[in-house]
Amino acid sequence: MNKNFRAVVAIDFGTTYSGFAYANQNNPDITVNDSWPGRLRTRLTMPKTNTVLQYDTASPDPKKWTVNCWGFPALAQEPTKKSRRQSSETNNTLPVELFKLHLADNLRNFEKPYLPNGLDYEKAISDYLSQMKPLIKEVLDKRWPGIKFTQVRFVFTVPAEWRPHTIGILQECIHKAGFTEKKQSNNNLEFITEPEAAAIYAMGKLEEHKVKAGSSFMVVDCGGAVLRGAVMYGLDKAAVATRVLTMNYGVRVYPLWRSGVDPKKRKTSDGRIYKFSCLATRGREVAPDEPCSGTYYPIYPDQNAILFSVFATPRKNSRFCDEEGMRKIGELEIEIPDIEGGTDRPVEFSLMFGELLITANARNKNSRKIYTAKFAYAKNSSYFEATE
Repeated sequence: MNKNFRAVVAIDFGTTYSGFAYANQNNPDITVNDSWPGRLRTRLTMPKTNTVLQYDTASPDPKKWTVNCWGFPALAQEPTKKSRRQSSETNNTLPVELFKLHLADNLRNFEKPYLPNGLDYEKAISDYLSQMKPLIKEVLDKRWPGIKFTQVRFVFTVPAEWRPHTIGILQECIHKAGFTEKKQSNNNLEFITEPEAAAIYAMGKLEEHKVKAGSSFMVVDCGGAVLRGAVMYGLDKAAVATRVLTMNYGVRVYPLWRSGVDPKKRKTSDGRIYKFSCLATRGREVAPDEPCSGTYYPIYPDQNAILFSVFATPRKNSRFCDEEGMRKIGELEIEIPDIEGGTDRPVEFSLMFGELLITANARNKNSRKIYTAKFAYAKNSSYFEATE
């Protein structure tokens, strides 16, 4: 685990219940949080709390609604049947729940659960996570006084069937909730699918059950295994040994146009051409944090920044970023302010393939300054121009 991280917190943001577990890299005993708002008086300990919100709906604009309470207390304040009938016109006094299902790609809009008029599901997700954040901070501070969020690696579990662009939406909600300082440039955020987290935990138990290599086994997820497995992954990402890439990944470059090699129609007015520079090929087996790198240079002597636009395509031998199947998944800009070297100022750009996110690093070889961003594996976005 990265030496800058002192602890790992795994968060299972669920449809009906949510919870978190944590461990320190120096003492990897995993603790599942069992103390939640509204449960203290009952003296009941629960590994999760309800994924429910109760809003203050005084404002006519749902974008300005604030959270009255969350978790079990929000469900406990559910109106009686009589008050439900009285508020049937607006329904804004009802608890807001099941909003995670609005991320489901396999549900049509009319199949998704009710939300008050004007309330966006992304706001509900961000609001819920922002309410959980102070509790996590309080728990961690009691365990390890003075620990900062920047010293914590957060691992969120997600359903196996979620598409990458759905994870991108959740990533933005996590950022809005305050878990990451920047939208994309965050090294303290990871994702893992629920079945893989459960499998990682189960694999740690195989020896005591005398299960050997080559044996088949069934993982039955009862909740705790997912959280514990996600913490184990956060402590040691090598728990997932390798993965095979299903796309070609690379960046857009702007080299000189070459006669007899490059299409004449693609030649720009300054004698150059936009092309796809592949860094990682489809079918390649990569280990966690294994860099797929290339070295690039500024085009102009007085250029003070390079914008790397990252693309992915399932097609082999793709040459251009506007070809069919090509998708832009993100971009990362690096500053190169020292122009004394002219165009001889190398920048190393690399992609590392995590469980559900790609980490892009750009390192100025002269200043040794490193820039980082994270992207989902693919997005439903169309190609658009970006100059490097």
